[in-house]
Amino acid sequence: MEFPYKTSKKAFEPDSLIDSFRSFMSKPESYKEKYLQKQMNCAFDGYSFQGQSDSLNQYPEDKLHSFVLSDLEPADRFPNEFQSFLKKDWKSIKKEIRELELKAIESIALPGLKDVYENHIGHMISCNFYPAEKNASSLYNSSPRLTNHSDVSLFTVFAFGNPEGLIFEREDGEFESLGQVDNFVIFPGYLLEWLTDGELKGLNHRVETDTASERWSFASFSLVKPEAPFAWKGVQHQPQTYYDNYLSLF
Repeated sequence: MEFPYKTSKKAFEPDSLIDSFRSFMSKPESYKEKYLQKQMNCAFDGYSFQGQSDSLNQYPEDKLHSFVLSDLEPADRFPNEFQSFLKKDWKSIKKEIRELELKAIESIALPGLKDVYENHIGHMISCNFYPAEKNASSLYNSSPRLTNHSDVSLFTVFAFGNPEGLIFEREDGEFESLGQVDNFVIFPGYLLEWLTDGELKGLNHRVETDTASERWSFASFSLVKPEAPFAWKGVQHQPQTYYDNYLSLF
């Protein structure tokens, strides 16, 4: 399996999740502040706003608002706007994501990886809203909407497809546009790079300013559960140690 891997499975429609996030974004600041990451205090869960200096999953210069939902804590901790998705859709969507990730693990054939995945991995979905850019210019001449990074995840899966704008780094160091995708897409994150001592690289990517339109993107991440130490190559690891290692890259 070569990454990013575009599958033949058609992606889920994102409209209901867009409506949920749009509704959340329309609420007063005092309401949204109750769900900031530092208020939820569980891994990366919670809200980050454009220009925020203390977000765990985006830079102040990144041009987006995000809300991370996960199965790492009870659904009722999240805002009402996301309850329908979490209680009706998330379980079945996550099942499809897991099937694809297990297929990827099988193709990698790394001893012990399946055990870590089945016993120590949870899932989160990053809901990303990029407001319209008033002064957007050409694809490569403007500052990115989201700066270069690899994700914290074992794998990143776009189960809702993805619009134009994502640019990824190839093995030769050149960047290529993923283009608009309407099917499931999967690629490795930094956790897989860390577990393989750099043998398998997390996909470095960014989001370019290619249009003046608003942009919505929903990425699923698989990552180690915060409260569950895991063994790798005969050594016990604390998830927080991995999180700190990842965050030290920025």
